[in-house]
Amino acid sequence: MELVEMHRQESALNRMMPVAPSERSPSTVDRARIIEYRKKKKESQRRFWARFGVTQSRGSRFEAGADIPAPVSILLGLYFTKTVSDGDLGRAERLLYSWGPASMVSQGR
Repeated sequence: MELVEMHRQESALNRMMPVAPSERSPSTVDRARIIEYRKKKKESQRRFWARFGVTQSRGSRFEAGADIPAPVSILLGLYFTKTVSDGDLGRAERLLYSWGPASMVSQGR
């Protein structure tokens, strides 16, 4: 029963991810759908990609076809499946910046 439920959840996730149907793998993102979504929301590259910790210039390269690193790809997948919201990403960013490099070193991270 557990395997059936996992398969059902995976199928639902695959239908919602911004991934081309013929390329279902964690590292392949359908760039056209990302661009379409970003433009539909009337967001600049800077604003859209910043929520994933990516600069405008790097986001532009991703949209042009550069490989998207796994962590960013995972965040995109979570974002497009509405598992992670803008608020969640904002809180995570604030938390990271509140720690700062000095506190990470002093805490042994």
